[in-house]
Amino acid sequence: MSTLDPNRDHSITLEEAIEFTHRYRHSDSFNGKKGGFFGKTALQAILDQSGAAGIRYYYGLDNENTPVLVLVAATEENVDLYNGELAEMAMPCPSICDMDSPLSND
Repeated sequence: MSTLDPNRDHSITLEEAIEFTHRYRHSDSFNGKKGGFFGKTALQAILDQSGAAGIRYYYGLDNENTPVLVLVAATEENVDLYNGELAEMAMPCPSICDMDSPLSND
């Protein structure tokens, strides 16, 4: 029996996205890192693994104690494919940001 739905609708509106990112940038948790970028090749390699239903993320800290996301494929049975493709090393924002995006600026 599957526990994760690979076809679940995760859509949100632009207004919700702006509200969420604005709230984070103005929270006590904000450390200056707004987000990051993962390339299509890395994401596709994770999704192309046999049994992958989607991508799960874990919060972590890099060697400089900066928050990061660790990406791993997960099966419909809620099992991490941790022996396969993993990703982090996102290109960070700021430095790699769309400065005109309402998601990165007030």
